[in-house]
Parts: sequence; structure tokens; C-alpha cells
Amino acid sequence: AFEVRTPALTNAVMQQAFRRGLLVLPTGARAIRLSPALTVSSDEIAVALEILDASCAAAAAA
Repeated sequence: AFEVRTPALTNAVMQQAFRRGLLVLPTGARAIRLSPALTVSSDEIAVALEILDASCAAAAAA
């Protein structure tokens, strides 16, 4: 899980991640968490982090 500055940014990051194919979950008003399967591969984790990075950048730029 990680925190962001505002609840609006939480929603924006979550929407951007969803558009890119990554499901994330809210944890409170300003936090986002990932809940990968126990069988997740290192390649899948790398892709998820790339998507999350792009989602955060897009949400911050909006």
C-alpha cells in the first residue's frame, strides 16, 4: 500500500490504473493497495509497477 496527497488523487490514480488494465484497491481516503495473487510472477510484478508508475504520472499531470 502507498499513500497519495489527496482523496482526489487516489481516485485519479485508480482510474488511470484501471484504464491500463491494473486493478488496485482504495485503503482509506488517501491510500492505494495492490492485492496480487500468491502465484504472481516477477514479470507480472514488473508490468504492474510500470502501469502504476504511468498511472501516477498521468494522474499528477491532470
